[in-house]
Amino acid sequence: MYRWVLPWCVPAIVLAGLFCGTPACAPREATEGSPADMTPLFGSSFRAVWVQDIGDGSDFEVQGDRLRLMGYDSSDPRGEVVILPEIANYARPLITRQGDRIVFSSRKTAKAYIVNWDGSNLREITDGLGVAVWIDPLSAEEWLFVARPGANTDSTGWPMGSIWRYPIDRPAAGELVWDRTDIDIDNFQVSADGTRACGLFPWPSGGMAELPNGAWRKYDEGCWTSLAPDNSYRSWVFDGNHRDLSVFDDEGTNKRILHLGTLPGMNNCEVRHPRWSNHPRYMTMTGPYCADDGTGRAVSGHGVEVFVGRFAEDFASIDELVRLTRNARADFFPDVWIAASHQDMPDTGSIPPRKAMPEPADVSRSGTFPSPEGVAFVWENRSAPNIVTANGVFVRTCRVIPRGQAWYGRFFDMVLRGGAFEAEDVDQSMLDQWKISNALSIEAVLTPAKRSQSPASIIAYGPPAGSPQFMLSQCGDSLVVAIQTSGSGSPSTAVLCRLNETLPNHLLVSYQQGRLACYRDGRLETTVSRIQGGFDSWTVQHLTFGNALDGLAPWAGSLEGITLWSRFIDEEEAAHRAQTRLSTVRGRPEADSWRVDATLVEVTPIPDPRTVAPYHRALVVNAYDVSYNPPEGSPRILVAHWGILDRAVLAGVPAEIGSTYGLVLQRFEDHPQLESERLLMENSDLTLPLFYDIGLLLARP
Repeated sequence: MYRWVLPWCVPAIVLAGLFCGTPACAPREATEGSPADMTPLFGSSFRAVWVQDIGDGSDFEVQGDRLRLMGYDSSDPRGEVVILPEIANYARPLITRQGDRIVFSSRKTAKAYIVNWDGSNLREITDGLGVAVWIDPLSAEEWLFVARPGANTDSTGWPMGSIWRYPIDRPAAGELVWDRTDIDIDNFQVSADGTRACGLFPWPSGGMAELPNGAWRKYDEGCWTSLAPDNSYRSWVFDGNHRDLSVFDDEGTNKRILHLGTLPGMNNCEVRHPRWSNHPRYMTMTGPYCADDGTGRAVSGHGVEVFVGRFAEDFASIDELVRLTRNARADFFPDVWIAASHQDMPDTGSIPPRKAMPEPADVSRSGTFPSPEGVAFVWENRSAPNIVTANGVFVRTCRVIPRGQAWYGRFFDMVLRGGAFEAEDVDQSMLDQWKISNALSIEAVLTPAKRSQSPASIIAYGPPAGSPQFMLSQCGDSLVVAIQTSGSGSPSTAVLCRLNETLPNHLLVSYQQGRLACYRDGRLETTVSRIQGGFDSWTVQHLTFGNALDGLAPWAGSLEGITLWSRFIDEEEAAHRAQTRLSTVRGRPEADSWRVDATLVEVTPIPDPRTVAPYHRALVVNAYDVSYNPPEGSPRILVAHWGILDRAVLAGVPAEIGSTYGLVLQRFEDHPQLESERLLMENSDLTLPLFYDIGLLLARP
């Protein structure tokens, strides 16, 4: 995963001077790379293009200007060649579907360009950053998809706000294809029929979208999504350990995990830049990335080469991996093109377009009775789409950001131990719903970690400091609500019910002028008539979970199944919703746990949080010897510890080799929420059983 650095205000630079000094570039030069014998893998002619770092090899994200554009043609005996001799910034090189031209972008000008394979006829296509090429199966016209910034694009150009497409040879005829959500560009790719695209909507939510601006469905969380170039709609999401692909069939079904780090030549190290080729059986990537400074992650790309892999027929493994490049430089962002004469190449033009994707299930509707109308915000859990619709029309995707001591639990729920989750993009339209209706309902499934907590904010909508407009909190063992209404100088408060510490509580608090009701597990617990007034004085504020925004009212526990409405909910509907929610959460199996005394034998140092961006959190994996009652019977184990939360290094993580630590462990595989988290592991034996340390964080106040 990487970020574009986009100086959008930089004036346009004369194209010829930027890349090659003259309109006609100098002849291509061969490099020190020797030709790789790829015939056994392809059985056909092929081409590859990539970016080469001629500096210190550390520019994994190709943000600098010490780069050059490289190519490889299996019919050219010279092997690796320089496509354009100018040392400059080159980003995201792509081979057109006919295989004769290369599209690339420049971060310095924020424009996309095209050049012939022989380095001639270099020209600008359009503003933006090229992310995908596509050929119309009916007209054979070639198109380029470009990303452009939006309202949430920061100074690094991340995330982007929209995707446009342009005929490469008629660039004036562009059209918008996606601005329904923010979008990240690693990788945005399009199906052969042009109706689907994979992407991050935005990072880390990987999934599939219908073009233009149709439905989208979340498959998983991670980075570096990719889409098969046929009409199978097969896709993948790259895991946070930068070693595994989660491959999905159409509609996100049949998930299987492919382990790239264990392939020949990868040395159990990380890989980067995975991307499907123009053939559904072949992919490319770069690696191996092995730590070389003791920080737990690679800081240099020296020794990094381009590899090409072939999928097994069932796409459950890579059955062959071949090293393409052989040089002393670092090679990044490859794209591979295989000639259509290959006997397995599908005839994509003859495959009819598939039916349109259905709108994803709106989790705010699950268990509703009788009507889903009036939903302002919904967050079921991290793996859910969390989409709000109105009259069947998409309104918003609801996201939350962990702050401080906050992370996700086994069921993708919010887990809080002194931190908070902050809602992203809480906009004016949500506030308008409440002000028009003068009604508010709050639903959540929560499990307190302590019987008595005070003061502890569970859900609050208000300023960073000062009185909230509404807040649910735990005071002692009771649930308390505070609501600011017109005509009152300060929020009105009411004690609603007692909370169960041992089981999940389904709570629904509903207010309309002169009537406040609290339902716990579907039963009416409290009614209050003394609170009057509407929400005329409300303004756009911050929606937070598990703490006040200033951090002074931390709540310990877990939260999920959150919905906020702009209408009152009666007892019949509350009972129906509680029955639906609780039948799911109270039937979950518990994970096996082990309490062990373990001696640290190998350590992965916690890196500077800036080096794992755009991730805000990271786990580090250490190796331990367990002499008494080892979990799974293995005397040596690997343990993943949280090392970074919310861009801050955690204190107390085991780090002294030879010392013995008391640990509370669960199987890593029992925590699917961790698949998308950044996992740093520089251990000598990655075949050892892997566990997750739950004791260090849960022991915190």
